[in-house]
Amino acid sequence: MSSTVSVENDVAPRADLAPRDWLEIGQALLKSGGLRALKLRSLAQAAGASTGSFYHHFKDFDGYHAALASYFAEAQIDPLLASLAASELAPVERIRAFAEHVRDHDMSQLALAMRAWAKSDARARRRSASMTTR
Repeated sequence: MSSTVSVENDVAPRADLAPRDWLEIGQALLKSGGLRALKLRSLAQAAGASTGSFYHHFKDFDGYHAALASYFAEAQIDPLLASLAASELAPVERIRAFAEHVRDHDMSQLALAMRAWAKSDARARRRSASMTTR
């Protein structure tokens, strides 16, 4: 009997992936296929990595979902809103700047996917709600 460990899909684990990479890949999957596309196997395949690499960064898929919901708001929306709030732009110009940023960074499809996800997931719902109450 062989003592070698089989890696899922014969993909060598990638040591260079960081949690942010997994979150970005998850967002890309959400944008292209919605929540149904966000599966561990799809993530690993898109990352060119094994599921073991995923579990190096996230305890479980539930924890990943929580991190993904927070990442959208805390790493992408919060800094943008803070920057706009600190600017000297008039309110209407802030709205235009926000819309331009969303368009320039291809965030509209992701925002729609996050809102759809929020309908079925409390973590995503809390993050979406906090975005609309600012």
